[in-house]
Amino acid sequence: PVAARLPLETAFGIFEKRGDAVGQLLCATTILEGLYFEFDNLRPMDPWIASVVELLQRGVRPPNKEDDLRANSVVMMGVIFRAPRHSMLESCLRRVEALLREPFGTNLKVAAASMLHAYSNVAMDRDAERLAHSVAHPLLQSRHLSAPNALRYWSAEGYTHYLNGRYAQALACFDVADAIAQEHALGDANYIVSFRRGICERRAGLLDQAEVTIRRLEGLPKPVGRHFDGGLDLLKAGVEFDRGNIQQAIEIILRSYRAFDNAGHFNGIVLVGTVAVNMAIAGSRFDVATRILTRLRSVEYGSIADNYLAAIILNEAWLAHRRGDIATRDDRLGDAMRRAHMEGARVRFRWYSNAMAELLPIALSTGIETDMVRALAREFTVTPFPPDIEDWPWPVKVYTLGRFELLIDGELPEYSRKIPKKVLALLKTIIAFGASNVPEQKLLDALWPDDEGDAARRSLTATLHRLRKLLVNGNAIRQTGGELTLDNKHCWVDAVAFESRLGRDLEAGEGREAAFLLYRGAFLVQEDDAPWALPMRERLRAKFIHAVGKMGVSLEESGRYESAIELYSRGIDADNLVELSYQGLMRCYDHLDRRSEAASTYRRLRQTLSVTLGVQPSAESQRLFATLRQN
Repeated sequence: PVAARLPLETAFGIFEKRGDAVGQLLCATTILEGLYFEFDNLRPMDPWIASVVELLQRGVRPPNKEDDLRANSVVMMGVIFRAPRHSMLESCLRRVEALLREPFGTNLKVAAASMLHAYSNVAMDRDAERLAHSVAHPLLQSRHLSAPNALRYWSAEGYTHYLNGRYAQALACFDVADAIAQEHALGDANYIVSFRRGICERRAGLLDQAEVTIRRLEGLPKPVGRHFDGGLDLLKAGVEFDRGNIQQAIEIILRSYRAFDNAGHFNGIVLVGTVAVNMAIAGSRFDVATRILTRLRSVEYGSIADNYLAAIILNEAWLAHRRGDIATRDDRLGDAMRRAHMEGARVRFRWYSNAMAELLPIALSTGIETDMVRALAREFTVTPFPPDIEDWPWPVKVYTLGRFELLIDGELPEYSRKIPKKVLALLKTIIAFGASNVPEQKLLDALWPDDEGDAARRSLTATLHRLRKLLVNGNAIRQTGGELTLDNKHCWVDAVAFESRLGRDLEAGEGREAAFLLYRGAFLVQEDDAPWALPMRERLRAKFIHAVGKMGVSLEESGRYESAIELYSRGIDADNLVELSYQGLMRCYDHLDRRSEAASTYRRLRQTLSVTLGVQPSAESQRLFATLRQN
């Protein structure tokens, strides 16, 4: 491509002097195509785009339909990478769509389909993606298809799958493209395919594989072009970020952003810029995030690329949230949620789960586009922050404190026949043993103690299969290394959330208050004869008693007796045997000079203990009541 530019520019000048408009059009479109494949600096495309557009608008047409398809495809491609707001983009797209129905040669149609993928990746146009697929796939096995065109197509389709979160399909496409590159020694193309594979592996969570791909890229001859420097740094930054090396990731992503900016690559500037903003916010580099956001907001997107703005505005809301600017946060958050109604805009949220984890719970609690919030949470399997939020569209919710209740997508499950007691017992037992990394042997001992080893294991396998079917969500239970885990991305359990809230911030009154709301009674109280439920029941009860006592005393010491009374009363409602709650009530009533209520509380305590346990109040309670009587 580099060597072709000078003779093509010379030819264009000669055609221009002769007044040969068709010759000018063919030269200009071929120069544009060369600049695209050169991929060093896309800014020189601008005058050639202008020349082609001026010729087309004058009514100049190529001599045949094949050249017409090439011309419109190249203009469409050039406009996408430099000026997606351009008024010619729509008409070029429609002309390409019409011409693709003509019986052209294999290579021309597949090349045009590749460019159609490039358009769909900017516009997030599913119709364009489907058309590209339908045109190319019948031709991909043709002996007439050149290796470079086949490789470019598979790479383009793979990248489309990647952008839409279809990672397995994307990697399959890259496998085909990589095999073609290896077989035909297509060095530059091999580099591009490997880069795209790497970013797909990173987003799919395959970080070890992504690092192998990085080492492979570093060992390949690097094509000339700033775009390639930026691409490798983008991949490196993503892996470092996911490994938790946030500050290092920020420095690398800024290098990538500058490379795409220097290359004049619209797509790269916006995509990498938004990723850089997100990383900077995560690393509390708010100045960096603000500077890039200002640049991104100054870009003219036009209707085709308007879908980029939703993710940019989402990150603006996250920045405002992290800075404590509530008014701006809610304004931007509302704007982002409204834009998310457009599918193309919503797809771009996929890469910003960290922002959604903090912002979507806020939107839900403040009533901002709640239907869209729930839809986003489900579509992208967002784990909220903090992860113990009850009011969240969890695929599976299990209540075990004070009652047992299972909800699937917010609804009670429908049983085909009788209630599957053994299946539910397996779910309860997994939770009773901590819900995470539960050894299968413990489950076998608890539920099938009298069965032989192989028979017990077959029973566990069959029951686990039925449980997964009952939960509908195949990801709710993970089975690895002989252990079972309820995946907290898909399954919420009140007992787990209770401990999480207490453990997250024991000193924060608000955190304990949220935990108390979950403790509505003893753990799996209906399973009072199940020995496997007892340790968890007693542990949670002890934590509840300790937390109520600690917070109640704190409220008393600060003179907030009415709040303490409410807390102690809630403690008694949740667990009637929490004697310290009765003691706290008596102290509060005494301080408020409500002696008759204090005496009534003591009588209730005596009655509760005698009826439930057949014992008298503790010495501490009796001393307290004696003091009250003396006063």
